[in-house]
Amino acid sequence: MPLPIWKLMKRDTKTIKTPNGYEVEIKTWLTGRERQAINNILLDKSEIDTKDGGKIKMSNEVMVRWQNESIKQYVESIKDVDGKNIDGEIIDTLLDLRENDFSFVLEEINKLSQDEIDKVKK
Repeated sequence: MPLPIWKLMKRDTKTIKTPNGYEVEIKTWLTGRERQAINNILLDKSEIDTKDGGKIKMSNEVMVRWQNESIKQYVESIKDVDGKNIDGEIIDTLLDLRENDFSFVLEEINKLSQDEIDKVKK
């Protein structure tokens, strides 16, 4: 069976350095399939308040699942402070880093995600 087209596409990535020196390679854009995986978590058990401008109300559990799925879809690899690849599940690796490293990566992902949303709005 042939590979899906998205696995054949060259993916642009960028490398960010966390406050404590880890190098994290993240995708600069997602496929529709990857975006749907994130949105499905967000919309599955959330409520959209149409009276309040469409604001989304979600539980802490949904927020954590949504963050983890975003990390899963965006992060390609993690290197330790010595530049060696860290093997294992990416989400587990990030969760085991210091909180400021985890938050830094999540913020970078949120910026990329917002940039993609802004492009669609134009």
